[in-house]
This record gives sequence, C-alpha cells and structure tokens, in this order.
Amino acid sequence: MPADIIAAQKIFSIFNRSRPMGRDFFDVVFLLGKSAVNFDYLDQKMSIRNKKELRDRLLLRSAQLDFSRLAKDLEPFVYSKKEVDRVFMVPEFIQQAI
Repeated sequence: MPADIIAAQKIFSIFNRSRPMGRDFFDVVFLLGKSAVNFDYLDQKMSIRNKKELRDRLLLRSAQLDFSRLAKDLEPFVYSKKEVDRVFMVPEFIQQAI
C-alpha cells in the first residue's frame, strides 16, 4: 500500500479510535517525514481537503489529549525513551510540518 494512503489512514485513526493511541501519532510523524498525505482519502473519509484543514483539525484533536498517557501507551512499541519522547513534540510538528 502506498505511504500516502497509510498516512491518511493513520490520521483517520487519530480521530476515530474509541481510545487514542500514541502509536498513531508516532506513525503519522514518521510517515509524514517520508511521504505526503493522500487528501483524496481524507476528503472522502473526513472532508479534509488540504494542509490547512488537516493542521487545524489535528491541532484541535491534540489539544484534547493527554500526551503523557499517549507516550506511556507507545512505550511497548519502541526501543528507546528518545522515541517515546517524540510524542510530546507532535503539536509542534503539526504546526511546522503540515
């Protein structure tokens, strides 16, 4: 599956899981470092058509979440604390990279 579709699916997961998961945020940051987002997918699933809409929605979602809990949730999936700490930088990444 193309990386832009996987990134869009992970973004969809951030908004639609019953319980937020740190690995979704970790994966989105990783994938957006490698690929663009497929806005056709996001438009179809979430009516997000461009980077500004994506940034605004992700920032609103991020403001609702406890990133300490998301970081704890991520610990079993990564090898180092440095990788876990990246979760705390997600809002800054959204502001700068999207």
